[in-house]
Amino acid sequence: MLRRAGKASSRRRPVNSALATQRNDMLEETDKRLFSYFLQLPEKEATAKQVAAALKYHSVGAVNLHVVRIAKLIAKIFSYEPRIKSNGQKEWWPCLFYGRNESSGFVWTLKPEICVWYENLFEQDYFFERVHGSIIDSEARRKRLSVAQTKPKINIVQITSFERNPDVVAEVLERASGICECCKKNAPFFKKSDGTPYLEVHHKIPLALGGEDSVENAEALCPNCHRKTHYG
Repeated sequence: MLRRAGKASSRRRPVNSALATQRNDMLEETDKRLFSYFLQLPEKEATAKQVAAALKYHSVGAVNLHVVRIAKLIAKIFSYEPRIKSNGQKEWWPCLFYGRNESSGFVWTLKPEICVWYENLFEQDYFFERVHGSIIDSEARRKRLSVAQTKPKINIVQITSFERNPDVVAEVLERASGICECCKKNAPFFKKSDGTPYLEVHHKIPLALGGEDSVENAEALCPNCHRKTHYG
């Protein structure tokens, strides 16, 4: 029988409805392909024509519309307010890119803060996209491996962390009573430290996307279901 602590009281706040759709799966696979394309370029820059050719959009206009859609989706995260052009239309692309005119066309350069945000939020997705690309081209992979460094590259990064409220975690774990709130199965084991059921408290809307550190925005999950919410 799994243990249950005594009932505690807490003041609960509603989850911000404006952020209700901003979950880990907020980006579609086509969005991720667009970001991954820019991230693998040495200077993180390309024209809409180059993007259309590489990712097989049916037109340059389709690329522009896709960029607008993504920019609208994440504008609040970066507090971006689009400039109103003389024709009354809003200019959305600067949310994602710097831009300049070149002989080859108008060049978009993915902003550093967008690169950091994407790589931090979808780091595993980005890594496994590269793994998948390696799997489907074994000849190129073996050539790279033959000259690859065996010591991993060291990256020094600046990290933004969030100070979580322990009362939220305690309340959610008590609510779950040792039962995963996704699959409804018992916690897989008891913790050595205190003998309580092991569940992981997951924010439905990530804190990095503006989600609240509240009971309503959290759920207690077994490790399998927790991984599934991120990578399934």
